[in-house]
Amino acid sequence: MLQNPSLSPTQPWRMHLALLLISVAITLVGVLRLGWDAGMVILIYWMENLIIGFWQLIKIISARSDLPWKFRILGKTFMSGFFTLHFGGFCGAHGLFILVFITTRQGEGDLAAKVMKEAMDPFGPWVFLTLLWGVLKSVVTLLPTAAWLSLTGIFLTRGMETWRNFFANGEWKSKTSKDLMTEPYKHIVVVHVAIILCGALVMALGSTLPLLVGIVVGKLALDLRDLRRQALKA
Repeated sequence: MLQNPSLSPTQPWRMHLALLLISVAITLVGVLRLGWDAGMVILIYWMENLIIGFWQLIKIISARSDLPWKFRILGKTFMSGFFTLHFGGFCGAHGLFILVFITTRQGEGDLAAKVMKEAMDPFGPWVFLTLLWGVLKSVVTLLPTAAWLSLTGIFLTRGMETWRNFFANGEWKSKTSKDLMTEPYKHIVVVHVAIILCGALVMALGSTLPLLVGIVVGKLALDLRDLRRQALKA
């Protein structure tokens, strides 16, 4: 593959780092100046899960396949559909738990109950996706306008990570759709168990500002660790 001589090898990682820091800076401004609480921060990081899932779906569709093209299309359709259903259900259940956690403390527990009722009526094979859709609609109404700036930065950061690691570095040639199916779960479980536990501590102590800032900075530390690992692999 031809390389652009005007691009330094470290330039994509610097751009990635810059977008990451901008996104975190917006979140910190929200915490320090706009009064965002732990619940709001957790909702932003839940939305990041959906962004990760979107880019993972792109990778699953684009991954190498040694099958004839007819079977390849059928296999990709099945894999991408199964991932969407499974990952969507995972995020939907996770998001419902967060809504219950947040709205119960705010005296609005009926919101989570309404989401659950809409998802289950009528009950069918797509219940996981209807649950995700219901949770997403509720989260969108709760997020302030400034949060979308942070999420835009996260979307671009994850997109650049996908392009750099998966496409530009040729990972798409060595990984199959099957290899990619479980990839995002480890990140979500590790990061969000830590964030939710910290969020519960913050809420129990009255949303103390230092602990709330600590959640954002701690999440940044995890992202920087991942970015460093990717840079060493490149």
